[in-house]
Amino acid sequence: TGLLALVANLWGQNSATLWLIYAAAALIMVLAILPILPQPATLPAATHISQPDTRQPGIGRLGAIYGLYGLGYIIPATFLSQMASAQFHGQWQADLFWPAFGLCAAIGVVLISLRRPTPGTTGYWLMGGLGIQALGVLACLLPSSTGLALGVILCGTPFLACMPLVMQRSRELAPHATQRNAALLTACFAVGQLAGPLLAALSSHFSGTLHPALLIAASGLMLAAMLAWRSVSVPAVPAACDASTAPR
Repeated sequence: TGLLALVANLWGQNSATLWLIYAAAALIMVLAILPILPQPATLPAATHISQPDTRQPGIGRLGAIYGLYGLGYIIPATFLSQMASAQFHGQWQADLFWPAFGLCAAIGVVLISLRRPTPGTTGYWLMGGLGIQALGVLACLLPSSTGLALGVILCGTPFLACMPLVMQRSRELAPHATQRNAALLTACFAVGQLAGPLLAALSSHFSGTLHPALLIAASGLMLAAMLAWRSVSVPAVPAACDASTAPR
């Protein structure tokens, strides 16, 4: 989408045309993946359903981590292209920052998929990803294009990778309630995402810059990293072999 925006900008197209281009691209991609989507599997009837353990140690802390992550990432992800445009005075080079952010995010997902999911290491991976993002947000405060480039790399690479790490940690802590906890974590993430733009608006209104919002975002990510480090001490719960944990 960033490359499409760059091409449309070079051709002098307006935002209405760009929205139509995005709609056509989305339709083409949906039609392309429909034939390869997996079909729903029919599960055999359960012969024995045991009462799952309802204890969920660490899930509340994980929700706080995910909420802080939503707050911390949304500000640079939303306003990085605007900061680049101001840095490059509206030149086309500023349009390269968002595609680069997406490329780094894709690389991060590939890297995280190559890791060996050893029990007890998910929390450390999550802590590292959040800490790297915090450094990336701080790099955006540097008054140069180098700072923005570092922000793209350090914020973009762990951006999507932290999401599966959070969900994996949720499954480790409470394998009996994965769907319920996924909904809870997503709600926490949404709260952080909604708070981010409001924080940016207040920052711009009272200070005229995004610097206070970026500092708060970086602090939130560092706090999330520390909470992730604390959550490492919470042991994973073995999944019970019953219908409640059957593969879906």
